[in-house]
Amino acid sequence: MPKRSQLKKPTWIIILVSLVCVFLVFGYVYPPRDSVACHVFSSSSCKKISSWLPPLERELSDEEIASRVVIKNLLKTPSTKIKNPKIAFMFLSPGSLAFERLWDKFFKGHEGRFSIHIHASRVKPVHSSRYFQNREIRSDKVDWGKISMVDAEKRLLAHALKDPDNQHFVLLSDSCVPLHDFDYVYNYLMYTNVSFIDSFEDPGPHGSGRYSDHMLPEVEKKFFRKGSQWFTMKRQHAIIIMADSLYYTKFRDYCRPGIDGRNCYADEHYFPTFFHMFDPSGIANWSVTHVDWSERKWHPKSYGLKDVSYQLIKKLSSITESVHETSNKKRITTITPCMWNGMNRPCYLFARKFLPETLDTMIDLFSNYMKSTVDRSPPAGGSEAPAAIGSTYRRLSAGIPSPFKISKTSTDYISPQRRRMSEREVPRRESPWGRPEGDTRQPKAHRCNDRVEDVVQACFEGNPFKTVPGPFKLFWQCMQSKPGEEPTEPFYYLQLAPPSRDVKLE
Repeated sequence: MPKRSQLKKPTWIIILVSLVCVFLVFGYVYPPRDSVACHVFSSSSCKKISSWLPPLERELSDEEIASRVVIKNLLKTPSTKIKNPKIAFMFLSPGSLAFERLWDKFFKGHEGRFSIHIHASRVKPVHSSRYFQNREIRSDKVDWGKISMVDAEKRLLAHALKDPDNQHFVLLSDSCVPLHDFDYVYNYLMYTNVSFIDSFEDPGPHGSGRYSDHMLPEVEKKFFRKGSQWFTMKRQHAIIIMADSLYYTKFRDYCRPGIDGRNCYADEHYFPTFFHMFDPSGIANWSVTHVDWSERKWHPKSYGLKDVSYQLIKKLSSITESVHETSNKKRITTITPCMWNGMNRPCYLFARKFLPETLDTMIDLFSNYMKSTVDRSPPAGGSEAPAAIGSTYRRLSAGIPSPFKISKTSTDYISPQRRRMSEREVPRRESPWGRPEGDTRQPKAHRCNDRVEDVVQACFEGNPFKTVPGPFKLFWQCMQSKPGEEPTEPFYYLQLAPPSRDVKLE
């Protein structure tokens, strides 16, 4: 009788691995109702496996589906090319602006590149600058810590969005002062593709301790974030805020003083949480408005006449790291470099809270620094492309390299670091497979190498099921794209600037 052919070892290994995989998938899709099955191996191993498996997605409500479809489509909509993009400066004030004369100097000579909108919640303002005349919008009462603060911010955004030339939106208070000149601020905001919205995780009582389970299922506690009220926002994000109703309602109803015996303030949590949920790579996670909370009181430190000096402005305008501190007993401090297009640059464009008594001193300081501003003459040929940025407080940032180098034929910033990486020559290898034909040609790094490195780094940043999909998606888009059309989204884990595209001015 002929002998039955035996299965080879590799075949047995494949069968065993397949059975194990089927067993694990079956146990994940149809989990047991009790913990007996979990102890077949051990309870600890069961926990480890469950932590690596992706969580089951819950069924979304009709409102969530509709909201997410709108948000997703708005995020994918390409920005419209504007010949004369402007910044909307939105002032949230109870009445007159104490530093209007200082802002007048800031805006002077830059007509057509900005717009002003004022929300005066108590008294009609009296103006001393022509730029602020008749710029009030319909205003309503604003109570500190309540949803009316967010309503006022949305009201300002809605009025500023009426002008299609407004491409970036800055929220300021009546106690805010500029730390740099207009050109510096304009280029800082216009030549990057993020909104400067502060957002960080605070596990303490003034962070996640304010969360209410009433926000479930739309807003989970793991997404709850805290941040400064003072933001700058690109047009795309401003439109999304106007379109949102579902998540705004959650914060209006369940993030307010006295909810569940705790005090939650919507202006500190709504925007940080919302954008952390839907576009975390689209925000900088720090505010460009400096506020000093070192005194650990309910309100930040105020700067009086005795505090204002050359040294103070130098200090504030030269800070290059963002600091966040948790409110729990551990008081964990996180220090993060302020990365502008992949380069560490000064964090703050504005500062508060300056008292009205400091106005004349600030004007004197501002006038002195204006004298040392670099030449901003337009490029040859009369082009309207922005000149290289120069700081108003030039002497304050001595030793800090200029953060902006704008191409005369481009409206998109190209990082010098990125340019060097894409053009650098790769050393010859010893292996003949790495050598091109001829003596002069040299192999160059593939244009998607950085995306591959981002994927590899993601494998070591936690659960790969959660960390890898985002970077891998961008890597795959890069491989499918044509040269010069690579995805411009920021890297997830690499401190590199994403590629930018040259767009000639019309």
